[in-house]
Amino acid sequence: MKKLICGSMLVGGLLALSQLGYGQTVKWTPTTPAGSGCNASDTQVFVFGDTVSWVFNNLGVDLTAGFPPGSANKYCAIRAGAEVAQGIYLAELKQTLTFGGIKSKDGSRGAISTNSSFFGYTVSPFQITLPEGMDFNQPFVTRDRIDNFAVIAPPQYWCNPNRNPKGLFTSRIAVNGQVTRPGASISISAQQFDVKFEATFGWKPCNV
Repeated sequence: MKKLICGSMLVGGLLALSQLGYGQTVKWTPTTPAGSGCNASDTQVFVFGDTVSWVFNNLGVDLTAGFPPGSANKYCAIRAGAEVAQGIYLAELKQTLTFGGIKSKDGSRGAISTNSSFFGYTVSPFQITLPEGMDFNQPFVTRDRIDNFAVIAPPQYWCNPNRNPKGLFTSRIAVNGQVTRPGASISISAQQFDVKFEATFGWKPCNV
């Protein structure tokens, strides 16, 4: 059985209400994930305050020693509808990837990456690489990426009383591995480990 790297609160259908402390701020509604490494039956969605999490049971790659050189790639496209209350703006977007894996030092390389956007505003890609020459054997690794979203989408956009309150958070999470010579191997979040992706939204009131 795979190790589930997530919290304990599962939310289905309408995800939840995210709150800033003085009232409702965001109402989340997911859509079905799609891709070579995910579907509705092997992906779980969670909400903890202003953090939305996806746990993927089938997004890993596994190239075992003894097979000819080659590569493996998987991806998942996720979308969540968001209805954002008036009077707040998104100051910060934090993306977090959690995974585990093992690779031979020589003859293998791999990477996990995300390409995300919110309300049509795109943030720079977030990528974690496991390069050739790196000896990697970690069952549980977490990496963060924080973007100043107020630079990408200025507060004037969010604080406009006429803006559309509804939009989308989208991301494409990709996992790839490559073995370049016989006897080498790489396994990223396969077998007993999952891939977990979190998006944490840092809201601030418009009048501050």
